[in-house]
Amino acid sequence: MKEEKNWKEEHYNCIKHKSLRSVLHYKFLNEYGFEKGPVVVEAIVEDILNLVNQFYCKKDVLGPGRMLWFVVDKGDRPMRGKTYAQTKLVPVILTMVAQEDFLAFKEGTSLSEIRKQRIINWFFEAYKQGGLMTTLDASMLTGREETSISEIVREYQQQTGQVVPTRGNVHDIGPGITHKSKVIELYLKRYLTPEIAQMTSHSRQAVDRYIQGFERVKMLAGKFPEEEIPHLAQMSKPLVSQYLELIPEKEVKNARSL
Repeated sequence: MKEEKNWKEEHYNCIKHKSLRSVLHYKFLNEYGFEKGPVVVEAIVEDILNLVNQFYCKKDVLGPGRMLWFVVDKGDRPMRGKTYAQTKLVPVILTMVAQEDFLAFKEGTSLSEIRKQRIINWFFEAYKQGGLMTTLDASMLTGREETSISEIVREYQQQTGQVVPTRGNVHDIGPGITHKSKVIELYLKRYLTPEIAQMTSHSRQAVDRYIQGFERVKMLAGKFPEEEIPHLAQMSKPLVSQYLELIPEKEVKNARSL
C-alpha cells in the first residue's frame, strides 16, 4: 500500500509541474539571474498569471480540436538528481481531433485505431515544436494506463520501423532500449550518422554514443564469455543481448582468431 502511495506521489510530482506557473518559476530562478529567492518569485509569478488570465487562450488561438500542453524542452537533458521542477518546459499545441479522423472513421477505421494513431501523432507534434512528450503525458491526456501507451508506441515502432520521439527514446531514459537497436541496424546498413539521427529523431551525439557502445560490445564478444560483457562494457544485460544479436557470427569468429 505504501509503495502504491509513493508511486502515485512520484507521478503526481511529474505532472503538477507541467504548467505556465512552473515555466515562469524556472525562468526567474535559472535564466533571469533573479537572486531574491523562490518566495519573491512566487509573488511575481502570481501577479503575472493574474494578468495573463485576462487575455489567455482566446478561441481563435488554438482552433477547434486542438489543445495546449506543456512538455519537456527537447534540449534539456536529464541529469542525476534533477527534478521536474528544475526541468525546462515548453508549450506545444496538440491535435485532439483532426479532419483526418473523421475521414478515417467514414472509411471504416475503428475508433480504437484512430485513437492509437492520434497518440503517436502527439509525440511527433511535440517533437517538431521543440518538446518531448512522455508516455505519462499521453496517459493523463487519454485516461489510459501508462503501460497501455507504451504498448501502443512499441507496436507502432515494430510495424513501421520508425522510432517514436518519446522523451525516453530521445533522452535515453527509461526501460525501453529498442531505439538503440534501431540505430545500430541502420549503422550496419551503412547509413551515416546524420542520416540515422534524422531517421530516428535522435541527436548526432546520441547516435555516435550508441555506435561506440555497439563497437565496444563487438570487440569484447570476440574475447570474453557473454556473461562477462555487461560488466566489462558497463551496459545492461538486455542491451548487450540485443547488440550481440546484431553482430554477424563471422565477425565474432574473426575477432576470436586474432
